[in-house]
Amino acid sequence: MIPVSAFADDGPAFYGAVHQTWIKPSPGNPGAEFGNIVAMDGDTLVVGARHDSVTVGVNPVYYAGAVYVYVLEDNTWSLQGRLRASDAQAYDLFGSSVDIDGDTLIVGAVGNDSIDENDEDAPDMGA
Repeated sequence: MIPVSAFADDGPAFYGAVHQTWIKPSPGNPGAEFGNIVAMDGDTLVVGARHDSVTVGVNPVYYAGAVYVYVLEDNTWSLQGRLRASDAQAYDLFGSSVDIDGDTLIVGAVGNDSIDENDEDAPDMGA
């Protein structure tokens, strides 16, 4: 787990930024690489955790990945949701890239298996 540090742009600190808080995943999975990629738009922060494991039914799916969405309200970062792929598979690495613009969130999954233009299996083609 890599805690993400949030800074505010007011105050007499280094370059005008002051440490605001540590943002940690909940639940926290050791080795999830929480914070491997982050993106922010306004008061919304998205944090990738490409090695996060999820449970599908009763079975663990390792390195499926997840994205955590936080919103800043009254100087407090609140978790709005933990997102994962609806078709989560092991080693998809969902959350390996993220971007946000307004209400649009884009999430990459570089390990996602797919089908190529010849209808053949394409392991780790990405999505």
